Amino acid sequence: MHPLAFVGRPLLIVSLFASSPGNNHQPSPSSNDTRLTFAQEASAQAAELASEGCHEEAAPHFEDALTLGRKAALKLHEEGGEKGTGALDWLIGVFRASATNRLRLHDVDGARRDAWAACVFSQSANVAALECLAEVCEASDDIIGHCQALKQILELQPVDEGGIGSEEAERRLSIQRRIAELEDMLKDMLK
Repeated sequence: MHPLAFVGRPLLIVSLFASSPGNNHQPSPSSNDTRLTFAQEASAQAAELASEGCHEEAAPHFEDALTLGRKAALKLHEEGGEKGTGALDWLIGVFRASATNRLRLHDVDGARRDAWAACVFSQSANVAALECLAEVCEASDDIIGHCQALKQILELQPVDEGGIGSEEAERRLSIQRRIAELEDMLKDMLK
């Protein structure tokens, strides 16, 4: 781990738990926004580190982002509106990014947990979250999970009456071929 990975964290913790006299330790109405802001900063730092190939250093920043931001994002989502939708999309994106980062570290169990969380929070209606789960399942030789994730992706992207472009048609055909391969592998395993 990089020796400077924890620089600034004590200050972050102190500022999150500091309270003014007379508030009975109840979070202020803006504490949700403050937590989400800190979480977004942590996720941005994690994403930057991951993009530079510093996956081990990025991992604790992803954890910080998820720990700080999960409840805040879900609360905003419950309140509704555009800000709530954006907060939930951010949370799903951080879970996906963390899962991908964990795969680079060969932490398949952690990657599966984060990819699964992305799918749960999106109610399995986010193609990118399902693609992430499919990648994790493939990396862990989970044939059933991989196959199910790919099938769900196809269900989420039905062909409309106007048809689809050649690029999308090729992508769908590739997914269908992969599903057939996985189903054949399952049949062979059951023989």
